[in-house]
Order: sequence, then C-alpha cells, then structure tokens
Amino acid sequence: MLRATIIPPVLVIATAVFGVVACRVLGVDPHLRTLLGASAVCLAVAELSIVPSLLTTETGPAAAFQAAFLGTVIHLGLVAAAAGAVVFTLKPDTSFVYWVLLMYWVTLIGLCVGFIRSVRSSAQSAAKAA
Repeated sequence: MLRATIIPPVLVIATAVFGVVACRVLGVDPHLRTLLGASAVCLAVAELSIVPSLLTTETGPAAAFQAAFLGTVIHLGLVAAAAGAVVFTLKPDTSFVYWVLLMYWVTLIGLCVGFIRSVRSSAQSAAKAA
C-alpha cells in the first residue's frame, strides 16, 4: 500500500499537463494559477486519504475494506471543505471549481484502484493464513 502514495502525485501532474495542453490546443486560457491551487488541494487531500489504509496493512479484509471506505469519505469531505474554504476566502474565478472537479475525480479513481488492490491482497493473505 505504500506504493499507493506515489499514484496521486503522478495523476495530478499528468492531469495538469494534459489539461494545459488541451487548453492551449483549443485556444483557451488554462488559468495556471487556479490550476496550481486546485492541484495542491486535491494532492494534499489524496495523500491524507491514504493514511487509514496505511494504518491497517496487517489486518483482515474487513478492516481493509473499512479503511478504504473511510479513505474515500475523507477524500470527498476534505476536498469539498478545502475547495469551499478557498472559494469563500480567496474568491478565485470559476475555473478553480472546474479544475477541482477534474482533479477530484482523477484522484478518486486512482485512490479506488489502490484501495481495491489493498482489499484484494488482504483477502488473499487471509485465505493463505487459514
């Protein structure tokens, strides 16, 4: 599961690069400042969401599932809270919301892939131990 801490930065950087390239190709301003803010918010929250799974590495599949579920709930709650705090305090333009939505979904998909691997590996190790 420690390998899962590398996935969110890679996803966020790749998404930002592809997003900027797509905006440039379409002739649209990518709003780099809001892109960096949204990337920072989602990256920090994605890394925090992995913590419950890191703490339950040597337990059974039920605990691994609960940690994965808690990680997705933390991800949703903290992205909404952090993005809301940025919107209401710094008052960025609308592009911030669009970048946050994109980064949220991309990091959620990456987290779920890591969580599914964690649950499967804990189930396989529990089956071998039995």
